[in-house]
Amino acid sequence: MRRNAFTLVLAIGIVGLTATLTSAQPTGGGGTGGGIIGIPGMTELAIPDMTAVSGTVVDIPINIVGDDPVFDAMMVISTDASQLQVLDLTLSEGLEQYIDDGGDLPTCDIIVEATGDGAFLFMFMQPAYDPTIYGEEYMVLSVSINAPAGTTAEINYSASTGEEVATITVSGDSEPPFMRGDTNNDSNCDITDAVKLLDILFQGAENNCHDAADIDDNGSLEVTDAVLLLAALFQSGPGVDETCGSDPTADTLPDCLATACP
Repeated sequence: MRRNAFTLVLAIGIVGLTATLTSAQPTGGGGTGGGIIGIPGMTELAIPDMTAVSGTVVDIPINIVGDDPVFDAMMVISTDASQLQVLDLTLSEGLEQYIDDGGDLPTCDIIVEATGDGAFLFMFMQPAYDPTIYGEEYMVLSVSINAPAGTTAEINYSASTGEEVATITVSGDSEPPFMRGDTNNDSNCDITDAVKLLDILFQGAENNCHDAADIDDNGSLEVTDAVLLLAALFQSGPGVDETCGSDPTADTLPDCLATACP
């Protein structure tokens, strides 16, 4: 009974918030993004700048900024669908694990525009989501890269800090530069990358850049890659230098589709 009452209150709150946000938008333009002001007190979320290959579908992380526990979070996203078409907005693997561990997450407030030019999320967390346990990747935005090679496209988003822009640099058929060890495309190498690599190996998780997960650069993804990554993170082992570059070794791994490297 308490859960039903909470769901009803949540639904009413979302409708009211959506109406307020919509009324704050300027007239003209597609998507659900422009004109939203920040909401103090909510968790700060950010979309990283990335490089992606024209004509591909890529998963772009929506990351938590900082290590504070997350009780609520909001983001409104808009794109030019002729450049970047929004296909889906899904929970991160960390958020899925949070739910498996008993976290209560209403998901009726995740919306993708039918026109492919926007998305909306508004979350209440109980108990709090701890990014130091579950990772900083909070949600995953799937987009089709429609912009031609040699151009840039933008993801406009509004979150707790106000309006922001993530820039997607669109490359051609060649593989974009990558950071070896950055398996979750968040511009650095840490424990969340090791968790992502294990999910790739054992759970079949999506992978935008196989070379970033191939820590020993032997042309295959194996448990030894996870061991080497953990050794690099905690024992100063080889394999991670947090610089962007191309793959020096020819292999049969699929080309990277998108990375957080410029």
